[in-house]
Amino acid sequence: MAAEQRGPRAARTWAVIGVVCGLLVVTPSIGLAQDDDEPVVTPSVQVTDDTNPTRAHNQPQVLVHPDDDDILAVVEAEFLSSTCHVHISRDGGRTWAESANRPMPPQYPACARPAFGPYLAAAFGVDGTLYVVGAGSETGGNRGPTDAFVARSTDLGETWEFSVIAESQDVEYTTRDGETITEGERYSYTRMAVHPTDPNLVYAGFRVQPAQAPFAQVPVRTVVAVSTDGGRTWSEPVDVMEETFSRDEVYGSDVPSMAVATDGTIYAFTKERPPPAPPPPTPSPPTPPLPPPPGPAPLCRPAAAATTTTSEAPDEGGEPGESESPPVTEGEPGATTTTTEAPDTTTTTQPPAAGEPGAGSRLLMSKSADGGRTWQASVVDDSGLVCVPCLTTPEATIDPETGDLYVVFEQSDSGPPNARDNRNIWFMRSSDGGDTWSERTRLNDDDDRDPGYDQLFPGIDVAPDGRIDVAWYDFRTDAIYNPDGTGKANRSEETCWDVFFTSSTDSGTSWSRNVRVSDRSMNQNEGYVLHLSYDLRGPIGVASTDEVTYVGWSDSRSGRVDLPTEDVYLASVVHEPAERGTSTVQPVSMAMGAGLGLVVAGLAALVAVAVLRRRAQPDADTA
Repeated sequence: MAAEQRGPRAARTWAVIGVVCGLLVVTPSIGLAQDDDEPVVTPSVQVTDDTNPTRAHNQPQVLVHPDDDDILAVVEAEFLSSTCHVHISRDGGRTWAESANRPMPPQYPACARPAFGPYLAAAFGVDGTLYVVGAGSETGGNRGPTDAFVARSTDLGETWEFSVIAESQDVEYTTRDGETITEGERYSYTRMAVHPTDPNLVYAGFRVQPAQAPFAQVPVRTVVAVSTDGGRTWSEPVDVMEETFSRDEVYGSDVPSMAVATDGTIYAFTKERPPPAPPPPTPSPPTPPLPPPPGPAPLCRPAAAATTTTSEAPDEGGEPGESESPPVTEGEPGATTTTTEAPDTTTTTQPPAAGEPGAGSRLLMSKSADGGRTWQASVVDDSGLVCVPCLTTPEATIDPETGDLYVVFEQSDSGPPNARDNRNIWFMRSSDGGDTWSERTRLNDDDDRDPGYDQLFPGIDVAPDGRIDVAWYDFRTDAIYNPDGTGKANRSEETCWDVFFTSSTDSGTSWSRNVRVSDRSMNQNEGYVLHLSYDLRGPIGVASTDEVTYVGWSDSRSGRVDLPTEDVYLASVVHEPAERGTSTVQPVSMAMGAGLGLVVAGLAALVAVAVLRRRAQPDADTA
């Protein structure tokens, strides 16, 4: 009888275990609920394999092959040696190998010049040709003339063909003081684009300026060159502003981010470079130096655990990372005073604040409908305050199916004297070829406290199904290491950063909750891209398929404060399981099948228990 009782008890126990285990497997996460639309982020993968302790790999361009979503390319530059590199993955970003040859013309030992902005561009043509556009020079120094070049490869970087887009010429420039100087040209900032259906049409854009004279003396200009034979030969670079705006209307303009519609219309987005403010009537006190970085700390850690030095935040003025000229404080919009007829009566009109239309700093778009021969420019947004770092270079893309234009940019809502603080990522859309634009939409969803943690260097792409993907560098996790937030939310004192991501499936009308992409926090003083002494601005790499968004960034996890180090890392944001064929069973399906099997087995065991108990019941009644 004991054995008979143990049988039903054992069966009942295993039945319950089977049902519970089955439910645990079928239920994706118990106690860890996740929105149905929230993507899964894979662990970060190191792309570069350089072992030199003094390395600085940055500005990665992430590309997906047009014929095979598993083939990826990352094009990046090693800042300290001014060399360009190409890395290829054939398994969807899991493993990487550097191409046998570098995309560097033999006459140029340096393919990228140190610059406060994007100094490298790359793209796949629709036929699978890989293009890399850069600025070649005989040295990698901060000054001197440079030539614009393109490298093209039809075998994923194993071999390269090179063409010079534009050679530096001696040009006469007129300075702001009316002096005439003659200098070579410097092509040091670049973006590129390819036609979405025609493999012969390739576009390269640059910021061009005198090789030696600083921006404060001679303004920089935005130019675009076009190739109609797959990058082999190029048109003369054309200034995309001067047909619309005189130099009195737009003093200077920056590097263009380009997008090309299926009908061949070219769009180039850039920021205005306003003229420097006139010097004050009396000498101002010298700008204090940047505070020294915190003491050696191998990891981002709470502020109490790190050695720090406290000092007043400096007036950063212009572009502290730009080596062409010393920082220049731009004209800050101030109160306008108007004197009425009564000599002792004045009225004061306050200009628009940062973020309000008419504040002054203009985001510009140039449009060409004739293959880049002529251009018409217009203003997209003017809500930034007038200063060089208040608005940074925009990044743009286009939905080839709908023709919708998308632009993202980083803008400060503080303005001078702390124009690098309270930086947010903004998005705008046009559905009529740039004639009208939507209101600005803020993409970072962190706490909007004053001054707010900074977000920088957005990258953008559109998946074939129309999903818009945006990623950026983000300092909001610095609050984890400085939990009180006091004095740690300005650009000169922020330390720890991560990469964040959002997406939209309705043409930018609404956006998903921000998702952290990097799998650890980095210290800006242990790398280069966000280090205040280097500040190598370039967009985060973003490449999109229907199932996956690939995000690449400059990562300082291997660096130290006394020995900054930077590598390229990549992570995948998975939106849905990829279909690999009918013979492949997805892990989720396997888990659900196993779970349902356990549930059925458990229920069958419970039925068996009931039958055994019924059979045993008469014996118990006669006992």
